[in-house]
This record gives sequence, structure tokens and C-alpha cells, in this order.
Amino acid sequence: MAKKIRITLEMDEHFIRMLRATCELKGLGNQRENYKQHSALDCLGVIALLEARGIKEEQIYAEIPIEWRNNIEAIHEERKVLET
Repeated sequence: MAKKIRITLEMDEHFIRMLRATCELKGLGNQRENYKQHSALDCLGVIALLEARGIKEEQIYAEIPIEWRNNIEAIHEERKVLET
């Protein structure tokens, strides 16, 4: 029996900036221009960053590497922004 798990992450602005810098340094993101095979952790980082930045659902899907599309997706409708 296959199992799927849904998680929700809450990140502050500092963490999002650090995640963005890490992804940029590793050359992650923008799959259409600079395609390279990513690890599961790389893929998770890109999805988390794009979701945190409020990128459109279709754009996030396009950035998920083809080899991971059957395994992971962003649940865009559960995204919330909390003002503190």
C-alpha cells in the first residue's frame, strides 16, 4: 500500500533569504534553462522556496524536476502568510 504524507512548513523571512541564497549557490531552480538532475533534498528546497515566495502553482510545478513530479507536489491552497 502506497502512503503519502502532507507537511506544512512555517518559515520566517530570514530563513527564506538563506534558503534562496543556498539554492542560488547550488545552481538550483529555473529548470527550463539550466537543467540538471537534483537530489530529493535539492528538489524539496526549490519547492519550499518557491512556495514561500508565493510563486504561482503552475510555475512551481514547472520547476519540479521531471524525475520527481510523480513523487512530490506543493499543496498551494494551504499556503498562508502570517503577519507578526
